[in-house]
Amino acid sequence: NLRILLYTLKTGLSVTVVSLAAGYPVAYLLTKIRPRALSIVTVFILIPLFTAFLIRTYAWIIILGREGIINNTLIQFGIISEPLALLNTTFAVVVGMIHVFIPMAIFTMYSSMVRIDHDFARAAQILGAKPVQAFLRVYFPMSLPGVFAAGILIFIIAIGFYITPALLGGPSDTMISQLVVTQMTTLLNFELSYASSIILLLVTIAILFFASLFIPLEMIWSSSAVDLANQRRGKRFRALGGRTSVLRPLIAVETLINAVTKPLITGHARWLWAYTVVVLVFLTAPLIVIVVLSFSSSPFVVFPPPGFSLQWWEKLANATD
Repeated sequence: NLRILLYTLKTGLSVTVVSLAAGYPVAYLLTKIRPRALSIVTVFILIPLFTAFLIRTYAWIIILGREGIINNTLIQFGIISEPLALLNTTFAVVVGMIHVFIPMAIFTMYSSMVRIDHDFARAAQILGAKPVQAFLRVYFPMSLPGVFAAGILIFIIAIGFYITPALLGGPSDTMISQLVVTQMTTLLNFELSYASSIILLLVTIAILFFASLFIPLEMIWSSSAVDLANQRRGKRFRALGGRTSVLRPLIAVETLINAVTKPLITGHARWLWAYTVVVLVFLTAPLIVIVVLSFSSSPFVVFPPPGFSLQWWEKLANATD
């Protein structure tokens, strides 16, 4: 079905772009903070990354449902009078998939960004560039190999996603992986399911081939390929004498510049930290909901729970299967 294929590609592209945009500032911050802070932030990113897709998806059902957390909160504050249709929509599918892919985007981009020498951007500022100009014209182009690698990885996985679209989407949000499963298990139309699977495989191969024309695919799993790409970008700069050993004596000059622009730099760091906290809340909030509900006294899914109980943990401990 052409419509399902186009919807799958559109959803995969949307999820990829948003995941990269949301994860890039966090990955950038991770390259600049101290090891202790890096460890703490990394733990908060790893926890949702290693949590099962099914658990995270059910958490979003509770959050986005008609009587879910978002609708109940908006109604209580008088912002809306009727519940919003958030669940079983494209919005729910995209949000659920973004929640899965942001940690992947962060770590993939960080693995390449951490190898970029910040002295290049500092040198640009010493030569008269503003901090924003130094970032956009020096640092950002050098980080693009990691961004492309993360984008390819996320897009290929996203177009084959099944659990999240199946549980959070509606009939009009069917992706090609759902079509394959439905045709094979429900309609027993094996020929169509085989053909759909081959189409998905061919699309994946085409994406990899097209991407290989612009970037080395080794960047997806090898940091040395990222270094090679960055070396090619920095060859002209180094030919002009922009070596790290040459830049180090200019740190004193940079200190003076930082003293003049201290308010801007401080605000920039605070903005990055504030944004990172928002992303971490987005990543961990669904897991907190699941943990809280595991102590609910209600036999139904109600948030907040009407009371505290260990009944579900007792049933789990006494389960024989």
